[in-house]
Amino acid sequence: MPESKIRTTFAFPLIVATSLFTSAVLNTVVAQFTNLEVGQVSRTLTKEWQAGAVLAWKVLELALAWFSGLDESDILAFTVLTHLPQVYLLHTFYLVPALPLAAHLATSLIANALPFRLLRRDLPAHTTGSPVTSSTLTLVTTTILGSLLYIIPLYFSLDTWLPTHLAIHFDGLRTLDPAHSASVPSLVMLPLLSLPLGLAARTFLFTTTALNLPSTTTSGQSTTGKPISVFDPAEASLAQTLEYNFLWWRYLSPRTRVWLERSTLLVFWTAANTGFLAYANIEGTEELGALGWGGLWSAGAAIASATLGWVAGVY
Repeated sequence: MPESKIRTTFAFPLIVATSLFTSAVLNTVVAQFTNLEVGQVSRTLTKEWQAGAVLAWKVLELALAWFSGLDESDILAFTVLTHLPQVYLLHTFYLVPALPLAAHLATSLIANALPFRLLRRDLPAHTTGSPVTSSTLTLVTTTILGSLLYIIPLYFSLDTWLPTHLAIHFDGLRTLDPAHSASVPSLVMLPLLSLPLGLAARTFLFTTTALNLPSTTTSGQSTTGKPISVFDPAEASLAQTLEYNFLWWRYLSPRTRVWLERSTLLVFWTAANTGFLAYANIEGTEELGALGWGGLWSAGAAIASATLGWVAGVY
């Protein structure tokens, strides 16, 4: 069997094995120093299927990242965007200190990124310089924009429905004071939340979309393999018309397809993972509470995706 075929066949199992092993080792080390703070609010998993569900969820996360074509930089950004809400929840409303939470987040980042670093080459979007995406001004403005796009929905939720939602569906909360005394400066400047989210959103959504790289998506071709140009209903055959209506995504530009694929992945997994982590890891979290919490952050991801996609299209 050729080396490339072997690499393709065993790549994902190696990704899973490397990630799980790294996670187990790092969590064992981190638990020696942080288990008390985090363990006080953690849900106890007493049944085998519960542990199996957590393991399967981890494999699903890796599968989504691997088969979506993400590289090391992408998976780092993806992990920040889909795991940082849990850090915010525990730190703000359960009063878990920032240091142990940062250690657990670092463990997830390393465990997810290390196998991708070993087994997948970086995409050209993260290695090829561009005057647009690599300029300091663009870096700063898109990072701040991404930060605000995530924080603004959170701020308005804290000012309206979220405090009641947390009080009803999250048994064991230690405080709701931050929800009742929320202010724009305190939320925007929160280092553990706003700027990492903005930088990660920029990396995951803006950079690759703006550069419009062929390696991140399939070329626009019809089912016959012929290049697709602008659809002309006056000249199109019946087969071409049906293809255009039922396989419309094939007619999107490469840039639009990159944006659509990444936005869909981010919005879906933000809702799913944020809700799952809250329910599976925090004692007293109800199903409706997890759904609402995940939906809030998914809305932020959707707003960020739409806005950064539009900005990327301008360049």
